[in-house]
Amino acid sequence: MTTRAKDPDISAWAEKLRALAHPVRLRIVMELLKDTKCVKEMRELTDVRQPNVSQHLQVLRHGGLVNYRREGTSRCYFLTSRPLIRKLIALLERES
Repeated sequence: MTTRAKDPDISAWAEKLRALAHPVRLRIVMELLKDTKCVKEMRELTDVRQPNVSQHLQVLRHGGLVNYRREGTSRCYFLTSRPLIRKLIALLERES
């Protein structure tokens, strides 16, 4: 089976959806819609231990949904595509 140039990248879509498929990760991306946040801030907002927050952020990074920049010794995360996350959250809100 060959892939045509205009075929959607189903694998990339699946990675993004898998990355969002956890309550803590959804909370993280919803917080990142508001502003860039460092790991310590996200730990406090999610009430999850720092190593666990870091694991969730790694999954979101692997899915291409977040990236980070260093601020001193901290990693501060931001969404790579705010419009995509806004649209997905809006769709989910309509369904609830």
